[in-house]
Amino acid sequence: MFLMMAHLVPPCRARWTGPQLRAATLAGMVSTRSAVRLVILAVLVSLTVTFGVGGVGTSSAGATVAEASASSWSGSVCSGVSSWLSTVRSASSKAAAATSRDAAGAQKTLTALLKSAEAATAKLLKKLKSAGNPPDAGGKQLVLAARQQLADAGQNLATARTAITGVPISDESAFTRAAKVAQGGFESGLEAIQTAFGAATFGDEPPLLAAFAANSRCAGVVGALPDTTGVTATPSTVALGANLTITPAGVGSAAVTVCTQSSAYKSELLDATGVRVAVGSRILTVPTDAKVGAATVRLVCYLPDAAARRVIQGSCTAVVIGTGTPATTASASCPPTPRLVFAQGVIFAERALSTGFNAVLTPLTA
Repeated sequence: MFLMMAHLVPPCRARWTGPQLRAATLAGMVSTRSAVRLVILAVLVSLTVTFGVGGVGTSSAGATVAEASASSWSGSVCSGVSSWLSTVRSASSKAAAATSRDAAGAQKTLTALLKSAEAATAKLLKKLKSAGNPPDAGGKQLVLAARQQLADAGQNLATARTAITGVPISDESAFTRAAKVAQGGFESGLEAIQTAFGAATFGDEPPLLAAFAANSRCAGVVGALPDTTGVTATPSTVALGANLTITPAGVGSAAVTVCTQSSAYKSELLDATGVRVAVGSRILTVPTDAKVGAATVRLVCYLPDAAARRVIQGSCTAVVIGTGTPATTASASCPPTPRLVFAQGVIFAERALSTGFNAVLTPLTA
C-alpha cells in the first residue's frame, strides 16, 4: 500500500528489502519530509552496499559482461536515455490531450500513460544490459547502479498502474484521491532514484567525462526544455572560499518556498568538466582548493506548474570561480556527465509523467 501523505510532499512507494524495508517502515512513524528522506537514504545505502564492492566486470548473476570503449558506451547510454525520454514525453502529451474528462476516461488515460512509461523503461534497461561495461572501474559501478535503479523505476510505475486500475470509478472524488496517491508514490520513487544517481560521483571519471561531453546525444538528454525554470546564482563570479546564494529564477516568493521546502531540494557546484566539488541548498560554499575558471551551479527541487501542482525540476547556470565574466548566453541545461545524464533523465521523466497526471486530474477537481 502507498503511504497516505499530502500531495505537497508525495508518499513513497518502492520495492525494498532488508535495510530498505526497515527504513520505509520507519518512515510511516515520522514526519512526511523525514519519511521521504529516509527512503532516499535507503536507496543510497543500497547503492553503497550493492555497488560499492564486489564483481566489477560481472553481472549481478556473476556472468562476465563484455567491455565497451568509453565512446561506444556513452553513445549507447545516451541514445537509450534519449529514446526513453522521447517515449515518456510523447505519452504524457497524448494523455494531456485526451478529451475524456470523467473518472472512467481518466483511469484509461493514466493507465495507458504508465504502461507506456513501463515499456520504455524496460527497453532502456535492455539497452543498458546490451551496451556492455565501460573500461573504468567507476563506470562499471555506474552500470550496476543504473540497472538496479531503472529496474526499481519500472516496478514503481507498475505499482502505480496497478493501483489506478484497481480503483472503482463510480465515485469520481474517491478515484481522484486514489490517483493522486498513486502519483505521489511514483514521484517519490523516481525522486529517490534521481537522488541516488545524483550521488553516483564515482561514474564521473576522465575517460567517460570526455566521451559524454563529445556526444551530441548526451547533450540532448540534459538539454533543458523551454519552460524549465532556471536557477540564479549570486554572485555570478565568486572567490575561493566565498558563498553563492542559490534560488530558482524568475518565480515569486510562494514558488521559492515550495522549492526550498520540497524533499528534493539540493544545490551543487560543478567544475569546468562537470565534476561535483560542493553540495548545499540555498547557500553553496566554494571550496578553497577548487579550480578557478568556468563552473556550473545545479539546483533540484519541486516547483508549481501552470496548474499550481508541483513538479520536479533540475536546472543549471554558469558561474565563474575566481575572476572573469560568466557566459553571456543563459542556459538552464546541465553538463552532460555520466552521472547527470542519468539523474537529469530521471528528473525529466518524472516531470513529464507528473505533467500528464496533472493535466488529466485537474479537471476532475475543478
